[in-house]
Amino acid sequence: MWDPWSGRIVQFYGAEESARALEHPPGGVETNRMGSRCIQVEAWFSPGCVVNGKTYATLADTPCKGLEDIVAWMRTLGIPDVWPSGRPQWSGNSRSAATWRGKAGHYGHCHVPGNSHGDPGPMPSGMFAGGWQEAMMGKLPTLGKGDTGEHVESVQGLLLARSHPEVHVNGHFDDVTETAVKAVQKWGGVAADGIVGPDTWPVLLRVK
Repeated sequence: MWDPWSGRIVQFYGAEESARALEHPPGGVETNRMGSRCIQVEAWFSPGCVVNGKTYATLADTPCKGLEDIVAWMRTLGIPDVWPSGRPQWSGNSRSAATWRGKAGHYGHCHVPGNSHGDPGPMPSGMFAGGWQEAMMGKLPTLGKGDTGEHVESVQGLLLARSHPEVHVNGHFDDVTETAVKAVQKWGGVAADGIVGPDTWPVLLRVK
């Protein structure tokens, strides 16, 4: 739960837990447990709300305090800076099941197959900008072949998002992961040594 005026954030479930508040009609597309992460952020907001005498039509109009922190945290979990179904709008949003199944990134409730909600409405165009790189690089480890753990899963999730379906999100930095990292490094113009460090993390997290 996020308050865009104060920046207060309250977490109810661990990042490894499934989302719990999306509709999941029988026989439809899985909506609550897709991928290695499925995080739902609820904003303390409704269209037309009044705060300190000012009316706010969209979330994008609010101060959005704390949003950069939320996005930066999601990056460390392997969620790339991209809206696979387009930036949310009040209407005309795609609910493509193929996109939902196959592309990692950020989605509004308005993008979820089998759901009818229209939120969150327009989001700030600069939500993926800011000083996140400087803030996060010191918190992200250097990883290479043989390493294991949650951050390796994040690397593998980002590789999948960058069209490397041969990679499995298993938390083991294996030969397949190393080969895919080298390919992304070549694309990003950094040394293709297969090691995910300060030069490679920004390439993996770059908006496509």
